[in-house]
Formats: sequence, C-alpha cells, structure tokens
Amino acid sequence: MLAQRLIALAGIALLAALLAISLKPSESHDRSLPGSIPAPGGGWYTNLMAPTGTAFRASGSCGFVLGPRSLGLSSPLYPCRTKIWLHVNGTTVLTQVISRSAPPPGATFEVSPALARKIGLEETREIEWRFAARS
Repeated sequence: MLAQRLIALAGIALLAALLAISLKPSESHDRSLPGSIPAPGGGWYTNLMAPTGTAFRASGSCGFVLGPRSLGLSSPLYPCRTKIWLHVNGTTVLTQVISRSAPPPGATFEVSPALARKIGLEETREIEWRFAARS
C-alpha cells in the first residue's frame, strides 16, 4: 500500500516537472522542445476547447493519476501523450493528451482546470493549436 502511494506520488511529481518545463512561450523555447507542425496552409487548427474539468476527476485511460493539478488535454480522437502546442491569449504552450474521455458536446478537447488557469481559459471557446513535431 505504501509502495503504491510512493510510486503514484513519484509519477505525479515527474509529470508535473515535465509539464512545468514544457509550459514555456514558444517564442523562447529551446532546442530540447519539439517544434510545431503547421496546419495545412501554414496556419493553426482552430477548435472549441472546454475548461470544464469533468474528464480529470478520476484516473483516465492514459495511465496518469489525474487530479486538480493535472496539466493537459482530454480527447478521444488522439492517442495518449500526443504533444500539442496551444496558442491562447498571446501565449503558446506545449501540453499533451492525458485523458481519452470525451469532451463536452461540441468541443474537440477538454482542458484540465489547472491548464485552463495557466492559459486564462475561463469558458468554452475556439483555441488555436498545432501538433508538436516528434523530437
């Protein structure tokens, strides 16, 4: 029981550290972060993203221990750990799919509450995004 808790806490700490490192503006990201892959035509994809957080209340199908501090996206359309650049309110951040739960109706992604706070997403709205290149 104690060993399981320690493993879970270590996993949470590792995930938090990795996401904290990756949540940098893209204009200054270093060579260790993946680039972004433009949408066809050279721009960004635009889809509705919801900050409701319902997909992040329990462990998801991606193997992450999810909770109020989880940073990431939920979408049944993309595989777990798919890296995605978001461009919101003049800031570009790197995140990943951490849950395969369905977002609210009409939305393509659900944004975890912690990530929504970091990027200033207070309501469901269109967000620009790109896939991250493989590093």
